[in-house]
Amino acid sequence: MITNLYTKSAEHIVAHEGKGEIIFRRVLDREFASGIEFLDYTVMPPKTTIGYHQHVGSEEVYVILSGSGKITLNGTKKCVSANDVILARNGDWHGLENNTDENLVILVFEGKVDG
Repeated sequence: MITNLYTKSAEHIVAHEGKGEIIFRRVLDREFASGIEFLDYTVMPPKTTIGYHQHVGSEEVYVILSGSGKITLNGTKKCVSANDVILARNGDWHGLENNTDENLVILVFEGKVDG
């Protein structure tokens, strides 16, 4: 299967009660044979956030493609930038902030946890 992310509709949402609207394209949605639920291409404009939240029964991966920001993972804040990969395991609390004046561009994968 081959797809192009720009053929997917861009949606503007407030993510997990975060600040401001982010833009995402659902590139793949349950096309996987594995437990992966989706793949999103996401643009976080300056000063936006993905609110601090928890997934129970799934894990989430953020891949920073460009830009920089701050991740909060289980209460610990760290700076992140291009090429960083963040894993929020089942039950982890996490949120992402673009605290810069440039777009923060990420890929987001979410997958179900067996059990």
